[in-house]
Amino acid sequence: MKTYLIERTQNLHNKITAYIGEPFTFFEKIKARGSGSPAFTYRSGIHDFDTIHSIKIKSNNINIEVFHKGLCIYLNKRIERKITLIPFNEIDLISFKIKESVNIDKNGKEVVVRMANVCICTFNGEMVKFDISASNFKSGKSFFKKDIFQQLVEFSS
Repeated sequence: MKTYLIERTQNLHNKITAYIGEPFTFFEKIKARGSGSPAFTYRSGIHDFDTIHSIKIKSNNINIEVFHKGLCIYLNKRIERKITLIPFNEIDLISFKIKESVNIDKNGKEVVVRMANVCICTFNGEMVKFDISASNFKSGKSFFKKDIFQQLVEFSS
């Protein structure tokens, strides 16, 4: 797992492609129904993100983009913008656990609200933890059901 600071003058394309391969082409993205995730709420696991995480801002949103050989995790906090690269061969398991199912009366109807905890565990013991909110649950779950994650993701409730 490698973390980089994104600066406007710095070209990371060569470093990213050397570590996790090329991004998907336009037609590959269409076939896979996209290569990027909805916004997830970062909790812990990446040291460089944790230093930014301590800045008092309401949201700690991350986005994940799938590349041919790994994942690119983006964190944007005002001025600080960092990415972490995780190759698929370093990922042991991605745990997707439904955190809460709550019945809420809304306009006389019951609505089930679901959220999830996700943990990306690597072979060297590192764990990246983040949450999927109720508004992003459906799209977040479908993101991790992509064929490229088939051997890595374990769903539980």
